[in-house]
Amino acid sequence: MKRFIISTIFLISVSISGIVFASSGDISTNNGVKHEVRSDNNIVTKPSTITVEKAKELLTNIEFQLPTYVPNNLIVESVIYNEPPSQFPNGVMPNIDLDKEITIRYRDTSNEENWIDYTTKKRRIELADDGVKSIVLNGLEVQYLELTGKNIVAYNWFSKGASHMVIARGDISKDQLIKFVTSFN
Repeated sequence: MKRFIISTIFLISVSISGIVFASSGDISTNNGVKHEVRSDNNIVTKPSTITVEKAKELLTNIEFQLPTYVPNNLIVESVIYNEPPSQFPNGVMPNIDLDKEITIRYRDTSNEENWIDYTTKKRRIELADDGVKSIVLNGLEVQYLELTGKNIVAYNWFSKGASHMVIARGDISKDQLIKFVTSFN
């Protein structure tokens, strides 16, 4: 009986300390995005799933664009909104207007291995990976990266005051991807 009581007390104390530990970080929410401070240099962010209409409302700092061409069988699977916390634990206050972003995932209805993610934000994004090439599409300078072993390609460009990045995976043809990318301008 004594052993049972000690075991019970141990389990309760572990549970309580786990609850205290789990709730020890400050949690803030901005526009549905949750930020949990774990330490001075560790913040965990959980983006918000929203609609395309809500994305247009939240991204008023840039000209929000949708592609005019989407490859066959691809549909919008999700729209994700993310923004940094209003203040980091060290007191730094980021420019939320520059860093808030929308990612739209298009998924192939006939093969879920095929998808395209389109991300846009005001801050200029540069691909710094090995193998990045600069190409011109419809008069626009675009960074291009192909990870052939992983069947992933990325296109990145800055236009109309915003960064645009397309990452695609699977068997989507290069012609279809170029048509998708150039349909934003």
